[in-house]
Parts: sequence; structure tokens; C-alpha cells
Amino acid sequence: RSKQRFDATRLTPQEAMRWVSEQIGTAHNNSQKRRLEKERARLERQQRHAEQGTAAAAVSAAVKNRLSSEVKRAVPFLHLIPKPTASTTAPPTAPGQVTPPSPARPAPAVGTSPTLPRLGGHAASIELPSIRDLLNEAPLKTLIALVSVWNLKETGNAWVEGQTTQNFVSASSAAMTTASASTAVLQQLAEVRWETHVASAGRVNAVAQRLLASTLGWGLAAMLFQALAAGLDVFYFGWKALIAYRQGDLDSAGVYVGLTGANLALTGASVRAVRALRIARAAVLAGEAQALVTGVRVLSLPLRLTLVGLAATILMGLVSLFFTEDEPLEQWLKQLFCGTRPATWSGSLAKTLQQLYQIVLPVTLKLERWHDINPRTGQLVEELRLVLELPGQQEYRQGMVSFEGTEHWQYSSGLFGLGGSAQCLRLAWDKSDTLPFHPDIGNPAPASVNGLRLCRAYHETNGAHLAAIRGSLIYQPIEELYLPAIDIDIS
Repeated sequence: RSKQRFDATRLTPQEAMRWVSEQIGTAHNNSQKRRLEKERARLERQQRHAEQGTAAAAVSAAVKNRLSSEVKRAVPFLHLIPKPTASTTAPPTAPGQVTPPSPARPAPAVGTSPTLPRLGGHAASIELPSIRDLLNEAPLKTLIALVSVWNLKETGNAWVEGQTTQNFVSASSAAMTTASASTAVLQQLAEVRWETHVASAGRVNAVAQRLLASTLGWGLAAMLFQALAAGLDVFYFGWKALIAYRQGDLDSAGVYVGLTGANLALTGASVRAVRALRIARAAVLAGEAQALVTGVRVLSLPLRLTLVGLAATILMGLVSLFFTEDEPLEQWLKQLFCGTRPATWSGSLAKTLQQLYQIVLPVTLKLERWHDINPRTGQLVEELRLVLELPGQQEYRQGMVSFEGTEHWQYSSGLFGLGGSAQCLRLAWDKSDTLPFHPDIGNPAPASVNGLRLCRAYHETNGAHLAAIRGSLIYQPIEELYLPAIDIDIS
């Protein structure tokens, strides 16, 4: 049904041994290697017997006909050829008959396998897929890519809110993970197209060469991004392990140490995979027949198992953190003067209660940049909002929050805003003043805020820029219950 044929050629014992040796070098499992080694040993025995033949055997061989002599000195070799086109279709053969090599298409000689011309950079490129291709051909990898995009959004927001080194490393690792997952999806689609073409036209042709080069290129990029992400995770999880150890969370520290080691091993395995894929892609671009026949299975079985095992180990470690990480109240108990890891504030009762109140009755004051469209004019409105979040509260009572501080403004002027000045304005209200905040009804509160959300808008015009707000905030969550003052420094 496939209309494929076999070409029958003849090999000498020396050529057969050379072909078997090449196959041993590309074998992926021990059983295949043992089978090929036994075949090579059998061919070597045949060659020794032929060299040690007696003179009588040589005289008797001289009287044999040419066909029997050729059969004795040669080994039959069957070569699968692609589906013939309409212009080269050969007449049908009887069942069980092997089609001999045609004069117009001579059989390739051993040691000079059929090769294809080199591919240029444009010929090795592929087209971006459609949404239908993503859902039909690579549903699992597409789901992983979407999850990585969500993780990138969360880590990016965390880095924007708190621009620390730890958040930057986390966001960079999430970006590399997203790039790796996206290129893995493209690699899967390219592999599907290559397999579809090979099933109908064979492996040794120009189109299969181009599709295989594209598949290996995307696989190379995916492994490279994976190595970068794993390398960044080594520093991130190592950092988290040190923090957990200092806080007394020894079980989480052990999990983080395991994740650090797994990511370090994954980095090395990914680098080895990058080298193997780069060599295989270069061989495909050069048109080597052995690389075209090998296809996409260029990674050894132990390396593939190592990559899968390390990825599963990292996933199980991340899941286990949900059960090992201490809650904020557990961390506070361990950092008391009688805990396992006393903190610097454990010797002061006021600071100890302040840490407790921030856990039990939290209050948040932060700056957020807001972009909206004026419904009347249609113009883009940019404003800076000072957001006050009071979890657990349903309405604001007079005197619930008091603040004493300053607003730090910067004014730019001159060419390219190089010249400028700074100004500090007082921002304060006590329990008898009207709160200078309004309900944030134009913006849906995030799911993490289960309470009251108030805001105060600032418009930065005429070169004015709000640089920071600093001061001291006093929170009264319950009538006549005043929490210790909280130092505020936001920018």
C-alpha cells in the first residue's frame, strides 16, 4: 500500500563489518549493541575462514560458475527507497521478488551513503503555528506554556511591587522557563510535520532535511532556555534555603537544598543535550545520510531519562513546599526569645507585639500607577494612587487610621529634564480629621484583599514626580485598641 521498494546490493565481508561497526556506534540500548557485536563477530569468523582456505578449495572454486562465486564472496544488503514518483514508477513485481537496482538509479556504494546538499539559513526556518495546531498537536506542552506565562505574570508583578534582587532572579527564571516552554511547543509541531512527511516520502530528501533541521533547531533552543532557567533557579532556591534555615524552618530548608541540587544537575544535563542537538543539527544541515536516518532521536536513552527524572523531582519538591513551609504565625513563634531562632526584636515587648499585630491585623499602604480612559474626552489618563488596604474591615470608622509624614516631590526642568528641584510636603491626619481617601470603586480589589480598599489620587503634571512617601502610621482595628506605630517608606 505504501508503494515502497527494496534495493538489493552486495557487500563484501569487510564492507559489512564496517557497516555493522557504524551501527554499533549509534545504538541506543545494550541489547541492540550486543546483537550487532555478535553479527560483527560472525563476519570476522567468516573472513578468517576465507583467508585460511586450502588450495583444494581454491581449485574447486575456480570451476564454479560466476554466479555461485559472486554469491559466496558477497553479503546481500537491502536498502529501503522512498515512494517512487509518477515519472519514476517501476513496473510491478511478482510477490516475493526483490527489485534489482535500476540502471538509471544505481545502488549507492558502501561507505558513500546518499547525501543531500547543504541547507542555507532560510531553508532551515519554519513558520509559526496557528491556535488550532497548538491545541491539536501539542495540547500538554501548550498547557505547560500557558502555566509558565501565568507564573511569569505573577513573578513580574512581585518584582514591580518590590524591586529586590530575589524578585529579579525569580522573574528572570520565569522568563527563561516561559521561553523554554514556548519553544518546546514549536519543536513538537515541527516534529509532527517532519513525521508526517517521512511517512509519505521517506527520510532522505530535501523537504525532510529542511523539516528535520527546523525540529532540531527548536529543540536546541528549548534546551538552551531550560539550562538558563535551571541555572538561575540554583541561586534562587539556594537563597531561599538560607532564609528558611535562619528562620528555623528546617524542613523547608531541606526541600530547598534538594531543589538546588536537582536544578544544578538539570543544568548539566541540559547543557549535554544542547551539545548533542547542535552536533546533530549541523550534520543534518550538511546533508549527512546517517543524521537524516537517525531523525529526532539524537539524545541517548540515559540522558532522556535523566531529564525527565530531574523535572519530576523538581515538580514534587515544589508541591511538597505547600506542606512544609511555616505559616507567618509559626515563624513568629519560632522567632520569640524562647523560640528556636530568636530574632533581633525578640528582646522588646513593643516590637514583639508589633510583629504579631502585623500578622493578625495587617494594614498595607502602597503606591500604584493607574491608566484609564476619560469617558467624556476619550483621552488617556495617567495617575498615581496611594492605596490603603484594611483586611477584615467592612467600613471605615472615624479615627481608625492616623498618619504623620511627608510627600517627596521632584520637579524636572531644562533640556531633557536634566535640571530640577525637590520639595517635601506635609501629609498628616489624626483621629479627628477627615480621612483623605475615597473608596476604590473603579478598580476591582484583588482576591488577596478581603476587606476595605481606599485610595488617594495624585496627578503628575508640569514635570512634577512623586518620588516617595515616608512617615508613621497608627492603626486602630478595634475601638480603643491602638497598634504600635508602623514605619512607612514607599516609592
